[in-house]
Amino acid sequence: MPSTKIFGKHDIPKTGQTTSYKTGDDGTYQAGSKANPRFVDNGDGTISDRVTRLMWVKEPQKIIPGASVRVDNQMQSAKGDWATSTVYAIGDVVRDAAGVNAVAMNISAASAASPCVLTVDNLQGIKTGQMVLINGITRNMGTDILNGHYYYVLVNHTAKTLTLYSNAYCSIAVDTTGKTYTSGGTSIQNKFYVCPVAHTSGVFADDITAGNWRETVWTASAANLTTPSAMAWTPTGGDGDAINNCEALDYAGKQDWRLPNVKELMSIVDYGRYSPSIDPTFFPNTQSLYYWSSTIYASNTAYAWNVVFYHGGVGYNFRYHAYYVRPVRQY
Repeated sequence: MPSTKIFGKHDIPKTGQTTSYKTGDDGTYQAGSKANPRFVDNGDGTISDRVTRLMWVKEPQKIIPGASVRVDNQMQSAKGDWATSTVYAIGDVVRDAAGVNAVAMNISAASAASPCVLTVDNLQGIKTGQMVLINGITRNMGTDILNGHYYYVLVNHTAKTLTLYSNAYCSIAVDTTGKTYTSGGTSIQNKFYVCPVAHTSGVFADDITAGNWRETVWTASAANLTTPSAMAWTPTGGDGDAINNCEALDYAGKQDWRLPNVKELMSIVDYGRYSPSIDPTFFPNTQSLYYWSSTIYASNTAYAWNVVFYHGGVGYNFRYHAYYVRPVRQY
């Protein structure tokens, strides 16, 4: 059966479905490119798609910013928190000791609105597009409303307010007496540093100046290297800008990385799999959650399109939400 062509140039990828549930369905014909293998592991942390001619970052959480192209850049071992007098190898990850531990902060007011706005006594370690864990917030009548849930936040450092998204709704005034939110730990994107050169640590600040450590926004934990970082599409200030992080990326000897558009991102969905709906051999540790595309939602430009790699569905949401990111480039 001849394959369908895009503008007579590239084949359309197969969906990945190989089981037929009714004669004439996708599994019956398995239409699409016959390229075999479709994906090629380049051995430098990138995956090439022979059908779409796109190159993808294999595991974004393993990115070493600006490091030379070598296989051991992808074979990282986490060392956890920063420690002195320790020998570090290429690829080790540490966490800055300043402002990363969980800190309880008092909430003085909470609006009866959607989204809910909290006024707090300080905003240590919190930046726009990150997540906070809300503890013990109750309605005046004593009903639990926000307790124990994570919320993406829009931060106003001047007013010391947190605007809570992720469907945070306070229908009436809430009891804030003695209540807190928690920041730091693994609940939000912290400052992590990756080691591009082997060395014995000295003074952290001196080692950074010497180029022994480079800050990375791509990992969400120094305890392991299987969890990528989530970031907002374009937050109002602060860290976590998905587009800028991709555009600024220097990885595997390439500097033309970008955030994929929604069709490009859909092209690597495997509809024969779920949780995650992607080939785990070439894209290990993909989160079964939302990944940003660079495509704006045309009817409301405050939104952008995303792909959910639990089942391969496509949706859109406000651009301040923190979702996962997989950089791409054409080759």
